Amino acid sequence: MIFKSSEHENPQNTSILKSSEHQADYWVSQNRKYCDFCKCWITDNKPSIDFHEKGRRHQENVRKKLRNITKSNTQFQKHTNKVDATIKQMESAAMEAYKKDIEVHGDLSASLMKQQMSGVTKLWNEVRTRDGRTEYVNVMTKEVVHRPPPEGYMTLEEQRLQAESEAAKQLKALEKFKRKEALLTMQQVQQEEAENAARKAREKLKERRVVDDLAPVTCGPLLEPGKTDPYGKWQVVKERCVFK
Repeated sequence: MIFKSSEHENPQNTSILKSSEHQADYWVSQNRKYCDFCKCWITDNKPSIDFHEKGRRHQENVRKKLRNITKSNTQFQKHTNKVDATIKQMESAAMEAYKKDIEVHGDLSASLMKQQMSGVTKLWNEVRTRDGRTEYVNVMTKEVVHRPPPEGYMTLEEQRLQAESEAAKQLKALEKFKRKEALLTMQQVQQEEAENAARKAREKLKERRVVDDLAPVTCGPLLEPGKTDPYGKWQVVKERCVFK
């Protein structure tokens, strides 16, 4: 039997070896992680992250960030308390003035409240001109008369008491609105802080999951399975008899 080498007929091994040689020289860059506290990039692996987080610069930046958050919350709370104190002071002054008016003009206040409860609204208001004359103006038609209308009118004192009562109601409504607005703002700040903490926790879980899911890296030449031969593959040549 005569054996014939097929090394030149099958150059696939050479290309595979070349590809394996190229893969041996292939370099993969490592992932990097951004530190929000230090505003810098670090290598994204556990030893590098632990070394950076245990560093003095990183810990100082974390403490500084916490101090800023605490300071902003304290300033916001002081502003809210100041607004509440101002509103309470205005409301207290309005109530004191209203109590004095009730003590001095009890009959007028009682009649005014009685009119408001009965739902009857007077259409005429007493007014005083610059020269001291008294006139009566219709609030609907703006008609002006010089004699008291027979259907009744609101005196100057009744108008003042009504205006003070409306002002007290507005102050109370303003206080309620300010407190509600401050509460909503505080809830929004707390919600944003909770969302940021949850986002960072999700990122850490995601990073751990990616590290755990990574398949082990294996290195080796990309050769065909089976027995290898340094001289290449061989073919068996059989002799055949040809009859003439």
